[in-house]
Amino acid sequence: MTITDEGKRRVFFHRRQLNEERAAQGDPLVFDVIPRGARLRLVMLVDKYFGASGADGYAQGVIRNLRIEFERPAESYDLYGSNGPVYELCDLLDRAAPPRFLSGLEAVADGFMRMHRKKPKTYNAILSEFQAVLAEEYVGYRFRWNSNENHYNIERIDNPHLHAEIVDRTFELTGKHAFSGAQHAYSEARGHYSKGEFADAIFKSGKAYESALKAILDKVGQTYDKESAAALAQLVIDNGVISTRLQTFLAALRNMMTQGPNTLRNQEGIGHGSADLVGPEASLANLVLNLTGSLIVFLVEEWERK
Repeated sequence: MTITDEGKRRVFFHRRQLNEERAAQGDPLVFDVIPRGARLRLVMLVDKYFGASGADGYAQGVIRNLRIEFERPAESYDLYGSNGPVYELCDLLDRAAPPRFLSGLEAVADGFMRMHRKKPKTYNAILSEFQAVLAEEYVGYRFRWNSNENHYNIERIDNPHLHAEIVDRTFELTGKHAFSGAQHAYSEARGHYSKGEFADAIFKSGKAYESALKAILDKVGQTYDKESAAALAQLVIDNGVISTRLQTFLAALRNMMTQGPNTLRNQEGIGHGSADLVGPEASLANLVLNLTGSLIVFLVEEWERK
């Protein structure tokens, strides 16, 4: 992992190309697999922080917990072998299937918490590095604090039902009808949200909405110039694609998309927020993403019925 002077990971050509390919294929976020790059970076963090002097005992504790979780016998793990417990733990995580890998991350977080129980700032800083990798690699999971049991769980960043009904449907319809501009912008919005870039996520949501309007106007043979989204929506209404009764709703949604990014950027530390995806700004960005996807689906389905 290469670090720049600003402390951010240097992204080379191969990874940039992969990110572009993800955007072209639809939702950049992944849930059923752990990308190889993400797995490698996360395992490297485990090795980095458990590899410190005196940490073997904590690594052994994590392996024991995973032995119970995975229902595997003690001899499956070489706790005291020549390779050492940190190596065994990293090897176990590197080979684990996605659900077990995520369970392993939870066990690792517990181990770090015990390791740094008297230094919460150190522990939080370490966990933030893990969160940042999950965000940068577009893995659709984050650590969430369980206040009832006083530990971190790995949880999805969105509702599976809403994802299926809104996100998947948005990419399905925009792909089916070759609305490439709307699909790409919506994909970028999802990527910005994953990295805690809430203002950019809302801005790209607006671009996705505008692109969907333009694509529909192209389909019905309506010309347009550099009209605003409101004017584009009016043209869609004038062409009978949707009812005039929805004009007020479309205007309200567009105001949220245009004013939201500026409002967030004017608040210190908000435009590029936390990869934890918690707080009102994250909720607002997620709301706009879901509203945008729902509206694009609605527009395309209404156009299909005409």
